[in-house]
Amino acid sequence: FPYTTLFRSIQSFCGIQVRSRFCFGEPASVIMIPYSAGKWQLSVILQYKGSVFPRAMAFAIPATIMAALLHWGSKVSEMPLHDLFDATASGQIWAGYNFALSFLLVFRTQNAYGRYWEGGLLLARTSGQWRSAISSCFAFCDPDPVKSAE
Repeated sequence: FPYTTLFRSIQSFCGIQVRSRFCFGEPASVIMIPYSAGKWQLSVILQYKGSVFPRAMAFAIPATIMAALLHWGSKVSEMPLHDLFDATASGQIWAGYNFALSFLLVFRTQNAYGRYWEGGLLLARTSGQWRSAISSCFAFCDPDPVKSAE
């Protein structure tokens, strides 16, 4: 591919290392992470390289520790934790959160639906253009000697 040479020369000229989605000429073993499934695919889930679990645990473990400390603190102290929060304020917070989430969900769904129909229309237009091109090829490539003069 000539694009491979151009892509690599741009990388070397700029002094950057870019991992593009289109790795021209790269073997699949360089691009993909090799997975060994094991007996029940537990090795795939528990492996560190290529897994989402280490990043997820970076958020989950501190949140779990904080929740456990708050629960323990409410059990040890005289004032329970549920007395610190007002029920009406909590309801208003949830209502605002649900409104924002519903608005974003409807907005994204409408965008996706519009993109789906736009893609369908473009596909139908492309199909019509291909049919027109093929019918023109059949019309102009007739081996009949009478029509060749036209």
